[in-house]
Amino acid sequence: MLRIISYNIRHGRGIDGRVSLDRTIRTLTLLRPDLVAVQEVDRFRTRSGFRDQARILGEALGMNYVFGENRRFQGVGAYGNAVLSRFTIAKYSRTLLPGIAEQRSLLETWLDIDGLQVWLGCTHLGLNREERSGQVTAILKCLDRVRIPVILAGDFNCRPRASELQPVLRRFREVSEEPASSPTYPSTDPQKRLDYIFVSEPFRPEAVKVFASSASDHLPLYGDLAITSCWRMP
Repeated sequence: MLRIISYNIRHGRGIDGRVSLDRTIRTLTLLRPDLVAVQEVDRFRTRSGFRDQARILGEALGMNYVFGENRRFQGVGAYGNAVLSRFTIAKYSRTLLPGIAEQRSLLETWLDIDGLQVWLGCTHLGLNREERSGQVTAILKCLDRVRIPVILAGDFNCRPRASELQPVLRRFREVSEEPASSPTYPSTDPQKRLDYIFVSEPFRPEAVKVFASSASDHLPLYGDLAITSCWRMP
């Protein structure tokens, strides 16, 4: 069984407005993940104490990690996505996504999960429907060249029935039978499902839950995935 989490950590800023990456670490430690797709990660930024958050999370959890920046600040600080993995990260790359306002990206990783080669992508889409549609198109274009099992996770900033999400749903399975029944935002009183985990074969979702935490304005979404013995790409 493989446990994957998608979590928008808001650079460690909790619902009380205080930045504490320790709370994020405690939340993830309790969930004992194998893979984590993390959004809104800071590196050497003033607002989060000039810390390399991807490295701190990876080392605290005993996981391999990579960071993909969306934006750079004052030539040193950066902001973006991260992937944490208990398995070997064979390689990774970052693809900038088209947009209208804030720069977004797709962090691609190629993993070796006990001999199974897997592509894991982490992303955080924009606030505007038109730009999200273009970003989804760009992500799926990246996936056209992938010939191994796929996990795509992140904060898509839209509801399950949103039109811009449908091209992803036509190619991949969301881990929840009914995504709207497991809202992830806001963490104080969750009403909206904005965070998703999509999978191809050979992954079969066994359990999908949202975990209560005050460490961010989003709740972590996690899924336990069984791996079937044979697979084919959709």
